[in-house]
Amino acid sequence: MSAAPAIRRFVLAAGIASLAGGFVLLEAQKRQPTEKPGPPKSGFYDFASLKGEFPTGVGIVQRVSCTTGVATQPSIYDGNWLVDCDAEVPHNETTIVVNPSNPDHAVGGYHSYQMSFLGATIIGRIFSTTSVTFDGGATWQQVVPPITPYQFSGDPALAFDANGRLYLASIADHEGPGGSYTAPSVVVARSDDGGMTWSNPVTVASGLGAVTRLTPGRLVFQDKAFIAVDASNSSPFANRAYVTWTSFQEFLARGQFR
Repeated sequence: MSAAPAIRRFVLAAGIASLAGGFVLLEAQKRQPTEKPGPPKSGFYDFASLKGEFPTGVGIVQRVSCTTGVATQPSIYDGNWLVDCDAEVPHNETTIVVNPSNPDHAVGGYHSYQMSFLGATIIGRIFSTTSVTFDGGATWQQVVPPITPYQFSGDPALAFDANGRLYLASIADHEGPGGSYTAPSVVVARSDDGGMTWSNPVTVASGLGAVTRLTPGRLVFQDKAFIAVDASNSSPFANRAYVTWTSFQEFLARGQFR
């Protein structure tokens, strides 16, 4: 049997595959989304200014207070409210609550990522941060609640009671060299002035062990805190606060997790 037909079949198949690949490439290019106008790309971090803006020191909370609002924000945010002042670092895990007795009073919560230099090393820290408005969102005051004795806080959740007292639930832990998350716990702080100042956090559920150090023994990671308050004045449990969370538990010596 001649090898010529087999060669022709191979060449034909290769040609069809190449043509199909071209169609797939063209179709993929058609599906690429068109970039829409937006703020200038900064790669999230303006490293040239970080050293001056965020001094070193584990546990130091910078930018304790600043103000922004519709009169000062870039026009690209028209129709929305820019509630934070440190736009060169990212934020996530957002939440917001409105005072039941004053609809112009709202408080938002979110992670604030802060960076600092320690020699040639960039130190990253995360805090539960809040922004407060008393004028229906026209202006916002950014406030970082204290986290002593912890060095990290996150997953913020907010709730007002019927009298306007504000509660903030977060996760919190101690950090050491290498970023070990030690004793990840659930904490609650309160504010009696609408979110402008906060108490030190009270530990509601204590964690155990270091998350990033795989040492034998039990690990308890208290995570995903949420808080609610009975804001009904007629309730027998009026102004009682309730906190829930997810408790991740792992026995590293035996590889068990629940």
